[in-house]
Amino acid sequence: MFFIKFSFYFILKYISYYLPSYKKKEKHQELQARKLKRIVKYAKMHSPFYNKHLSFVDDNNLCLQDFPVVNKNILVNNLEDVLTEKLAKSDIERYLDTEFAFDKKYKKKYLIFHTSGSSGSSVNVVWGAREFATATAMLMVKNIGLLTATNPIEFFLRKKKYLYIGITDDYIGGNSWVYAMRYLSNIKIISIFTPIDKMVEEIEKFDPEFIMAKPHVLGEIAEKLVEKSIKLNVQKLIFVGEMLTDRDKEMIKKGFGKLAFNSYSTCETGPIAYEKEPETLTIMDEEVILELLDEDNNPITEYYKLGHIVITNLYNKIMPIIRYDIGDMAYFIPNNDDDQLNTICYIKGRNTSYFEFRDKSNNLIKISEYPFWSIHIHGIAHYQIIQLDYSKVKILLEFENGEKNVDDLKAKFEDKMKRIFPEEFFNTQLEVVYEYVKKIPVTKSGKIVITRPMKK
Repeated sequence: MFFIKFSFYFILKYISYYLPSYKKKEKHQELQARKLKRIVKYAKMHSPFYNKHLSFVDDNNLCLQDFPVVNKNILVNNLEDVLTEKLAKSDIERYLDTEFAFDKKYKKKYLIFHTSGSSGSSVNVVWGAREFATATAMLMVKNIGLLTATNPIEFFLRKKKYLYIGITDDYIGGNSWVYAMRYLSNIKIISIFTPIDKMVEEIEKFDPEFIMAKPHVLGEIAEKLVEKSIKLNVQKLIFVGEMLTDRDKEMIKKGFGKLAFNSYSTCETGPIAYEKEPETLTIMDEEVILELLDEDNNPITEYYKLGHIVITNLYNKIMPIIRYDIGDMAYFIPNNDDDQLNTICYIKGRNTSYFEFRDKSNNLIKISEYPFWSIHIHGIAHYQIIQLDYSKVKILLEFENGEKNVDDLKAKFEDKMKRIFPEEFFNTQLEVVYEYVKKIPVTKSGKIVITRPMKK
């Protein structure tokens, strides 16, 4: 039933992107106003949290700047009240603690994910079929560039091959967005933990037109393509979740013969912006409102001034996201069409670095921080991974209040860790020291630094 509803709403949304009201930029503000009024009214009626905090709002005279700003901690601590349907937080956490499978649905009607926790707090997120269809249509249509295609149904003819490389064994969102399209398009999903030589072999065999992956993964693939003199006929490369380093940018251009384009989204809000032109991100303002706020939550309305990214999702009725500070920063830049503030650049807060280990033969093992951010185990409140030397890490574990089965939780954590490393190195050479703590230290801004690679 979920897939039928999803497919129906996806096709409707997909077609709508070809309508004049969506293709004409001057119509977007009208769409935004209408959708904002609708989502605020619905949230006030069905969400106890928004009913309380938006009770002062006049539905016929909305001023978004008057609304309170919501952050990750507020979503974590008020999940049941934010939701517009009666779902128990404890049940959601138990569900996320079960083994992941692409075809699973919570209560057969919801998709539930957790965020990476890269800023210290992991948020549980709920999507319904209709909401997920909208997000998926945005992701596919805008990022792949189907609006420029002459044939609107080209995507459904299964002639184009779409490859996604990411985490495939956890409730993290991105993999499910792609998997939901499996009957509507020709899609292949490869685990990010696949050894690079085998990964390149699978990619060459599949021969995709589109590839979506973390930029460091695209860089590693490109390096192998150069090394093995492999040529791929890729039409578009899309990177997600991290900023593109200069090294990866040059290697990708050398290996693939083209640039990679940024797709900016979060698990909580869905797709936000896409790279239409190099080094700039065009906001998907038909479905989201993006604000940049200063430290006092005042709106930034000028170019080249850095601000906090605050998102209002205009379509998720299950879990309304209204004026949500996602923890990243950017600045507005001029666009080539008009003077609207609908183009951003420089996503600060998504930079990643590497752990560098060495095996017994002194071979370098580079592992991105990203996979470590996605370890989610019910009962472990927070964790921190500290590299001590080239073959040793210390892991701080902070457990939920009252948690007694700490050794079982440590074993689950170690299982998640094991998949990130080369098997032989993890089993025979890596020394892992665990320390149970009452509270993991936070930064001045109150965040936990999850990963601390060894300083060079």
